[in-house]
Amino acid sequence: MSTVKSPVRRSTNRPATARRINTASFRQARASSSSVKSSSDSGGIITKILNSVILGSLSIVFFLSPIFITGLVAQ
Repeated sequence: MSTVKSPVRRSTNRPATARRINTASFRQARASSSSVKSSSDSGGIITKILNSVILGSLSIVFFLSPIFITGLVAQ
């Protein structure tokens, strides 16, 4: 039974580590955005625009990265 359970544990640990890395990166992004907000309290609109642009660029990179990877593999 131990030999059967070991690959299952490995497969369950891999997505957990990926989720931990993603949560850490998102926490860093939120910390940087909060520090920008605290540094400039008067310009709330500018910080909102910057945060939306940063999040939009990150989402575009995440959505287009598999397309670029598949294109490189096809070449």
